[in-house]
Amino acid sequence: MRLYTNYKWILLVISFLVAMQIAGHSFSQPQEAVYLMTAGKRTEISPQEAAVIVQRSVGGRVLSVNHESSHYRVKILNSKGHIQIITVDARSGAILSTR
Repeated sequence: MRLYTNYKWILLVISFLVAMQIAGHSFSQPQEAVYLMTAGKRTEISPQEAAVIVQRSVGGRVLSVNHESSHYRVKILNSKGHIQIITVDARSGAILSTR
């Protein structure tokens, strides 16, 4: 019975750490966007920066980055094997949508 209680505590601690990690990812992106908006006199982020923002936010492997008028479309292969298309604002670096 004591072993079962220990496993429950370990599972609870791991769940808490995972939840904190997920919360950290969801709050980290706006800070990056603010940094990118204030860094120098550039008007747009680079395709590499768009890829890094998406990879840090969503994870997975970046397949392609396409620049369209005012945003980037970043195609990734996520950890579940699904392809996602993330739209990133070319000026601020903010994630606009996820499909």
